[in-house]
Amino acid sequence: MSDVQKAGNGGDQGKWFWIGTGVVIAGMLGLGGYFGQSKPRPAASSGSVVAFSCEPIPDGMDYKGGKLVPLRVSVPAGEVVPMVSMPSPWLPDAERSIGALGFPWVSLVVDGLDVHVAGVAPSNTSKTDAFEVARRVIRRSDTGNLEIASIRNDILVQTGSPVWATDIEAAVQSIGFDWLNLTVRGPVATVSGTAPNQSAADEAFTFASEAIDGNSLANSQIVQLINGISVDGEGASAVEALVQLSQSEEETLTVSACQATFNSTMEGRNIEFETGSSALSERSTRLLDALTGIAILCTNSSGYTVEVGGHTDARGSDANNLILSEQRAVSVRNYLINLGVEAERLNAKGYGDTMPVMDGDTAEAYARNRRTEFKVAAAD
Repeated sequence: MSDVQKAGNGGDQGKWFWIGTGVVIAGMLGLGGYFGQSKPRPAASSGSVVAFSCEPIPDGMDYKGGKLVPLRVSVPAGEVVPMVSMPSPWLPDAERSIGALGFPWVSLVVDGLDVHVAGVAPSNTSKTDAFEVARRVIRRSDTGNLEIASIRNDILVQTGSPVWATDIEAAVQSIGFDWLNLTVRGPVATVSGTAPNQSAADEAFTFASEAIDGNSLANSQIVQLINGISVDGEGASAVEALVQLSQSEEETLTVSACQATFNSTMEGRNIEFETGSSALSERSTRLLDALTGIAILCTNSSGYTVEVGGHTDARGSDANNLILSEQRAVSVRNYLINLGVEAERLNAKGYGDTMPVMDGDTAEAYARNRRTEFKVAAAD
């Protein structure tokens, strides 16, 4: 083969070598462009800085859509998931606000998206009022990223004497009045017991009264303090039925329990008035105070209504007796209202001599028919 032919063949081989090399390089560049292409990134406004939060997400919560939400947990049928208080910086301020508005015993617990209002209320009325105040405070609180789904009323009603009452009773007993008892239910506190003499009775009640006045928890709870201390040899106290009612373990007193307490308190007793007048006699003060305590527990705290019925004996004209019985019923009603019973739950009615409990024109019949009665009814 000539030298010219060898050179021509070599040129053809070189040409195909470079063509093949070019194809390989182009392929590599194409793959590199595919694998090395840039990914789209979120647009940021001019001068903005992308920040990342390092705050830990609370247990039982997740962070979705810029908000804290509870984790969805699968719970087997029949099992109860315990309520877990979540860390919520706004809770202490909310509790302080609720306390400043008259309910220092209220506490708040956050469970997921629910807020539970808890505590032990002295009465059903206090329970309702406290929850309404708490609900308003919570709704106006800055809860941060937490969206509250519901506010739940988990407040209980106190059925036994509170701790402060037990402490005060023990303190007064320790200074020589070991016969004294302090019974508390809702807004009514009753000091009872049998003293050896009137001086000891007066001194013991003064100590108990001053101790209650000096206790902030007692002051926020008690509306009426009743002196039911009796003196040895003078018979049973008018507050015995009230004390039994106060010690009831039922959260809500029944109509029949309230009626029975009024009846028991009035048995063998009567509210006395000045002769021919509607003016109350001072001799009935202790009895009226006991009746006030019963009325507060059965109206303010339980929501019932009470009718104060006035009755006279058969002496005098029917018209005058009707007027006098109405005036006396009004006097009793006003006394109870002045000591804290809600006016709208008390009615006064005079029956004159139309409903005698004993016939005859004897002194005994006159005394029994001249009376005041209390009728308890459920509110409409």
